[in-house]
Amino acid sequence: MRKARLYDLRVDFDYKQKDIADYLHVKTDTYSKWERQINDMPLQKINELSKLYKVCLDYLLGLSNQKNRNISQNNINMTLLQKRLKQLRTKKKLSQKYLSEKLGFPQTTYSNYERGSRIITVQKLLMICEFYNISFDYITGKSNDSIQTR
Repeated sequence: MRKARLYDLRVDFDYKQKDIADYLHVKTDTYSKWERQINDMPLQKINELSKLYKVCLDYLLGLSNQKNRNISQNNINMTLLQKRLKQLRTKKKLSQKYLSEKLGFPQTTYSNYERGSRIITVQKLLMICEFYNISFDYITGKSNDSIQTR
């Protein structure tokens, strides 16, 4: 798993973990575990951090060295995320079963992500982005540029 830039950005902005936890309305321990990638962060929280630091999600998650890319939306579009998950899979002619086995989580879980009956977490979506070599900002509907850049 790529190292997210949560720690580096927090230090660069001279914030304490408690400051960020308060900003996200979570306990300091919860944020600390997200920062150290012990626990998986909800999409909405990583999006709040990208807005706070004024960087794209790809940069924040270590997928790109470009801080700001062609971001057309400020928020994650869950409907578009579900649509893009399905489009990416069907374009490659992959079954949900095959993809879920490759990614290491149950087919029913993946199916729920595509249908929107379960909200995908950052680490799971990051795995999908790395599998397809696509932008996190693209899959979340924040950008129309699908290419990962380094």
